[in-house]
Amino acid sequence: MRRNWMVAVLAVGVMAGACAAPPAENAAAVDTAAEEETIRAISAQWLALTRQGDAAGIAALFAEDGRVLWAGQEPVVGRAAVAEFLTGDFAANPGRESNWQAERVAVAASGDLAVEYGSYTSGGADGVVVEEGNYTTVYRKAAGGWMILSDSSVPNAIPGAATN
Repeated sequence: MRRNWMVAVLAVGVMAGACAAPPAENAAAVDTAAEEETIRAISAQWLALTRQGDAAGIAALFAEDGRVLWAGQEPVVGRAAVAEFLTGDFAANPGRESNWQAERVAVAASGDLAVEYGSYTSGGADGVVVEEGNYTTVYRKAAGGWMILSDSSVPNAIPGAATN
């Protein structure tokens, strides 16, 4: 009797295993190189929109709960708040020239999360650099495509800060 019970348990286990989802290694591989190029294209689009002063266009690149975390500023949370913040920033700095360069883009093997690392400069129309630093931008891919979750930047030197 005990042997029949063990055979039944074994048979149920084998059938359950046969019906289970295939292991992850059988899933289609994500083309992380192609996804990296997409992220770089979004970053280039963002830079072009910045040079045009298009706050609404930039905000559209952000997720609804996206945030801007820039040194010396309170966090800006939400697409509408990002648009409002950038509108004010562009108005306050009409001659600013911005530039940035993605130095590395890391795409998760799952293909739904990416992080862009890079450096930036900001200056006047005369070409004099006022600020330079580094940034990290986090992207999430959903049904609508890649959206910015968070953009954080840190200047290399903080104006008025003591240096050693």
